[in-house]
Amino acid sequence: ARLDATLRGRVLLRDDRSPLADVLVRLRITDAWSERRTSADGCFEFTFDSGDARRELLVMTTETTTRASEWLASHIDSGEVIERTLIVSRGALLAGVVVDMEGHAIAGATVDAWCVPDFRPKEAPDRSVTSDTTGRFSIAHVGESFFLAAHAPGLCAERGLRGKLEGDANVDGLELRVAECATIVGHVVDDQDRALVGATLELNALNSSSDRDVTAVPGVYRCTWGTATAMSDATGRFEITGLASDRQQRSASVAHDECLSASAMLNPLTPDNRVVLLRGVEVRGVVLRSDRTPGAGAELVFDRAARRNRRTIADDDGTFIAQGIASAERALLSVHLAGQAIYIDTVRVEQGGDPLEIELEPAHRIAGRVVDVGGAPVARALVSIEGDRIVEIVGTSYAERTTWEWYHNCHRTIADVDGRFTFEDLYEGKFIVRASEPSALDVTRDVTTESGVDDLTVVLDPKEMDKVVFAGRVVDAESGEPMRNFSLNVMQELEGQHGLFGNTRKIESTDGRFRARGYAAGLADVRVQADGYARWTAGAREYEFGEHVLDVRLTRRRSLQLK
Repeated sequence: ARLDATLRGRVLLRDDRSPLADVLVRLRITDAWSERRTSADGCFEFTFDSGDARRELLVMTTETTTRASEWLASHIDSGEVIERTLIVSRGALLAGVVVDMEGHAIAGATVDAWCVPDFRPKEAPDRSVTSDTTGRFSIAHVGESFFLAAHAPGLCAERGLRGKLEGDANVDGLELRVAECATIVGHVVDDQDRALVGATLELNALNSSSDRDVTAVPGVYRCTWGTATAMSDATGRFEITGLASDRQQRSASVAHDECLSASAMLNPLTPDNRVVLLRGVEVRGVVLRSDRTPGAGAELVFDRAARRNRRTIADDDGTFIAQGIASAERALLSVHLAGQAIYIDTVRVEQGGDPLEIELEPAHRIAGRVVDVGGAPVARALVSIEGDRIVEIVGTSYAERTTWEWYHNCHRTIADVDGRFTFEDLYEGKFIVRASEPSALDVTRDVTTESGVDDLTVVLDPKEMDKVVFAGRVVDAESGEPMRNFSLNVMQELEGQHGLFGNTRKIESTDGRFRARGYAAGLADVRVQADGYARWTAGAREYEFGEHVLDVRLTRRRSLQLK
């Protein structure tokens, strides 16, 4: 494939904004990684395929600096050039002691640190040190968001620490606990007591949290340590090692291609933990193109909105077999085949049900240009669509209308340098096309059209935006100093949804001033947030068309420690 998009960036040190040379920078696209090292002036560059993908940019730790990360747009167009500046710091100095369950100091223990806000079990730690003869440890250059854990020969981490510090700091008085290692063994079987081969077990105790997890250090919490993965063998047997024998049951997510996923409680004291998975329902059927020819290669997804969904691909003759589907009166089934219209339907899933026959519709497209009032193209404009077919998802609300194209994640794109945009594989129907300026997302224009249009023109004119405008200044409530970095979220009602929804926008301002345009009249709640400060809210109230000036005074966030 042709490499036709470019990412350029710099890595700077927070203290003096000086460039950092020879720092490892990694770019992940889906599950593939690319690596570069920064030049003498802190610069790096990647080239990659455009299109839709999940992309993450990482600046890795050095001996004296922390990590930095950023998610890139899910859709990047051909020829697009992206520029990013990532800031790293010297980090914090963390110190404390490693003890066993009786409080005895453990000498020679390895203390690992991950400089990340979210723990990733498969990643090696960023820092490692060894405790001294008194069990003391000191680990430098730890990121403001971190995880800490300790282990020693025959001893595994029983309690780790996680936290987020305000800036670079020196912290002492931390305690890491270890205990004798344990092994959890068991078998995974189906509801007929038949062994399941290749079942995966994922155990992660780091999400546990309670009042008892608070430490004397603000922002630092204890966490039960125990992250592991395992797979069942030909007899269905599994073995999980590297856990502390804390006599607690641990929760594991268990999955198998032919069964329904489930959560299981595992106990290290139980000789054989039996995990039973329900076989679920097998669904068969055929996918046909709009001309009744086989829909080879069509992707079918059952319950895409669920945490664990089922995917299958139609064979050359259009037939498919999907296993491990939950019984349901109305299960959501989505189908996509390039060159055919996206498809969604509710199907009845039951044992012994009739095979499904899915006939796709002809594909339609919407293409056009985004221009300003002078007819010049608006390069890199954000363009989205809302069709007239809605997916009903029971029990969950989302911050936008749940259209078919939203469900298929094909409802947004970025206009190219000539302002051109295209949406493919649409159904026949009416759509709202919404365009926004790339540097001012509050300048929008909605145009209603039928699918099948190739020459749609969307004109962006800020003067014609008959909307609500929010303006004001954000300052520190005590000092009166302007806030230079903060986020703004205007929460409003959405058609067909209950409650208020909004998207957070990060704002950089030299004097704390902001101006946000393009909001609909009606009920809204304006919220402002900055690092280290409590959230400010204007409260939910009605706003008419015109400008509304807000005086935002942020109060520093505080914690209350009780003993």
